[in-house]
Amino acid sequence: MGTTYSPSVVTNGLVMYYDMNNTQKSWRGAPVTNLLPTPAVNSVPTTGNGWGTYNTNQYGSGAYFSIGTVASVSGNIVTMTAAHSLRSYDVMQPQSTGGGVTAGTNYLIKKLSSTTFSLHPYNSSQDGSQGYINPATGTYKVYDDFANDVRISINSTSFPTMWWGYPHLPNSGLVKEVRVNGCSIPGYPTTDCLRLYHTRPDGVTDGMAYGVDTTVTPGVAHTVSFWTKTVNSAAVGQSISYQIYNYTGGSAVGFSFSATLGAVGVWTKQSLTFTPSYGTAISYFFPSSGNIIYDLAHIQFETGSTASSWSNSSRSSTQALLDLTGNNTFTVNSLTYSNDNNNSFSFNGSNSVSIPFNSSLFTFNAEQTIIIWMKNQSPSSARRNPYNQAYAGGGTITHENDTYFNYYYGTGGGDNSPYTSHASPFSVVVGETAQIAITRNTSQTVWYKNGVLGNTQTNPYGSLVTGTNPITIGSGYTGNGYVGSIYTVMLYNRTLTAVEISQNFNALRSRYGI
Repeated sequence: MGTTYSPSVVTNGLVMYYDMNNTQKSWRGAPVTNLLPTPAVNSVPTTGNGWGTYNTNQYGSGAYFSIGTVASVSGNIVTMTAAHSLRSYDVMQPQSTGGGVTAGTNYLIKKLSSTTFSLHPYNSSQDGSQGYINPATGTYKVYDDFANDVRISINSTSFPTMWWGYPHLPNSGLVKEVRVNGCSIPGYPTTDCLRLYHTRPDGVTDGMAYGVDTTVTPGVAHTVSFWTKTVNSAAVGQSISYQIYNYTGGSAVGFSFSATLGAVGVWTKQSLTFTPSYGTAISYFFPSSGNIIYDLAHIQFETGSTASSWSNSSRSSTQALLDLTGNNTFTVNSLTYSNDNNNSFSFNGSNSVSIPFNSSLFTFNAEQTIIIWMKNQSPSSARRNPYNQAYAGGGTITHENDTYFNYYYGTGGGDNSPYTSHASPFSVVVGETAQIAITRNTSQTVWYKNGVLGNTQTNPYGSLVTGTNPITIGSGYTGNGYVGSIYTVMLYNRTLTAVEISQNFNALRSRYGI
């Protein structure tokens, strides 16, 4: 995989590097499965998706109804004896065949006056591939036959008067456009998205409904999330009513929340946590009325109460955190994740990140450098451990009494015996974010905090025999784990100089306001 470092990070001898703040390359997000059917198509969304328009203003409550008495049909225009209730952009189908139309076939209505209308071919694109504006007509391509006044050829012979508007048809009050590579959310790969145009001139606002049901587990918390971006100024501050219809058989319950659109051009993450009563869920998006244009992307259903970083399929525990050097595979173990846009994780004393030991990379019997960016959050535990190669003789940085660090190492053996420890010359108090760096060679251990030399300590053992146990981050040598955040860990198989330690500190310090 390609490796991207801060321009100033020292790479010579770097054999392991995770950076939780690098959401593009290192921290990909919590393990998750996107429950939406075919999420690679429907969650982006991209061409071929199953999203359709939900006509909230369907006629006759789902039944055929009479449009009135036809006075005449001339020039492919229907004239009624009295005012009709049909509207431009409605999609309707006749109950019977006659007058040039076919029963059950959908037609696009153009309202010419209160008593006249014409019928036009209906473009049934569901996936947004034809929703963009056609420069030749100046309107949306799905309405080209409407804009060009391409009328259905009709006559007065048995012209039907019983019609119905089906509730899940696309392009009635909402135009969907697939924007290729239109979604560029910081920390995510660039993907397609849907642009939604709510611009019917008569003010009717229809919503978007999912065409394929999502399977959920009753009685278990689920979270649905999606990203919105405001496109035009009229949409700023407007809301989208997001609704879930959770059902099975003849029973159903509903869940909803209001998602507020932000400033023009700004992507905003929206989320709702709910506990379904039944095994199937359908989503509906109903925007505020008016000339609203916004983008929608990265839709995700997942089990749990956290809105995890988006995945177009699933993300395993070994894909959540990637090594920027490409040398190692990490496994996240029961980490606690925050419910925010970054989905960062923290250590609670019992979770960890583990890395298989590789003797060709981690030559701890010679030299090593360990650099950690961390934020201490626990005032009470006796021992907290940001980094440990448990029982392998490799070296442990142990956080004693929540303010001081010890560095343990020994000559090998199942219990790291014999070993020695070096106490740090400085503290990291609760709530403080700091960089801790330790270098070791056969003669000495050197401590640094925030790039500044602390002290140098003599090593009683010239070499160490390392075992094959995994390296762990967050778990403790004696079973006590670290409580707090460990943002970055770098391991080098050589001793960095004081200048290089300072260089690494300066490369990342601006993130933490130091």
